[in-house]
Amino acid sequence: MVSAIYYFATTEDQLMLLDHLGERMRVTLHPWWTVADPIVTWTRDDALRASEVMVASAELGGPIAIRPGDPAMEEFSRAGVFNRINWERMYSNEGKGIVDPNSSPVLFWQPAAVGEEGIIRTSSIGSQADHPAAISEAYDRWVKRTASWARRRGTRVWGLEQDSLRPDLDFQIDVLNSIYALPGALEKLGSGVAGRR
Repeated sequence: MVSAIYYFATTEDQLMLLDHLGERMRVTLHPWWTVADPIVTWTRDDALRASEVMVASAELGGPIAIRPGDPAMEEFSRAGVFNRINWERMYSNEGKGIVDPNSSPVLFWQPAAVGEEGIIRTSSIGSQADHPAAISEAYDRWVKRTASWARRRGTRVWGLEQDSLRPDLDFQIDVLNSIYALPGALEKLGSGVAGRR
């Protein structure tokens, strides 16, 4: 993810995030990558069972769909290469496109599956755009506000310091990114639940 915050969360923590985002009133949830016409909208339960979710803001607009032949698919940039790879990987039938992350003012949310006994996995939310501000200043602020909310609500439990940051917690994580634990997840981690990527 180009610009994201990584965090541990329980279902209740994820619901607090959705409340903060204004799900139902200000934002809607959709499958990531595939953009159908009309767009498929998910419930909270649908989204929490998915591994990749698109969060669209009513104020900022929905996803911009692209298909082969569109300029975003044909460019020789890194984004163009990934657009073509994602088209080949995700394309399922006619009438659908894939989201153009460099022009769509949407968030990419990866809610970790909750319920695996004794393990809590990382979630992430952020932007797939190379430069969020190039989409709009309002979108860039939304991306930053979302990450800031998770940082303020959470406790940093992983980062460059690795084991010395929280040696009392059980982690097996192969990244150096900072990872925050939202309140419910921090309680579970503190009671012996293992944190995994």
